[in-house]
Amino acid sequence: MVGNYRSFLNRRTRALFLAPMSSNPERPGVLRRLSRHRIAKIFTKFTAGSVLAMLASEATLLTMLGLSISGPKTASVAAWFAGAVVNYFVSRTWAWGRRGRANAWREVLPFWATSVAQLLISTVTSDLAHGVAPDVTSSHTLQVSLVGAVYLGTYGVLFIGKFLLFHFVIFGRAPAAGTASR
Repeated sequence: MVGNYRSFLNRRTRALFLAPMSSNPERPGVLRRLSRHRIAKIFTKFTAGSVLAMLASEATLLTMLGLSISGPKTASVAAWFAGAVVNYFVSRTWAWGRRGRANAWREVLPFWATSVAQLLISTVTSDLAHGVAPDVTSSHTLQVSLVGAVYLGTYGVLFIGKFLLFHFVIFGRAPAAGTASR
């Protein structure tokens, strides 16, 4: 009885989410339908680009704190810069397909204003975590890990908001006349 139920669920799940195109092309699965939408493709690319930016950012932060090169504020700023540069170019060119010269008022300024706001938020949270870390543990490695986790968590919370802002305000609009097309 249990085997039949699992088999039914497996068949039903496959049919719902990953329905093969050949079995019922008029009613594809949810994931296949989503993958056809432009915003889903952009979101996937934005997510991949954000992961690359996060890796550059987190590596910078942990290296600077782990090797005691700087305190949490300086490390947060350096980490932000490393991630922001990667995020700008990957988001603009790969996720939204923008090429050519960027419009300073419609793309560059709003992107960097958003990024600076993220810098301020991540710097404050990292500094707070750095202040609390010695009360939590005496291990330098665990203190660095705690600050790194808070820094990463801050970026995770801001991720969806940034995507929506980038898609609907900054990069998602049609380029102004006279600028490079998508």
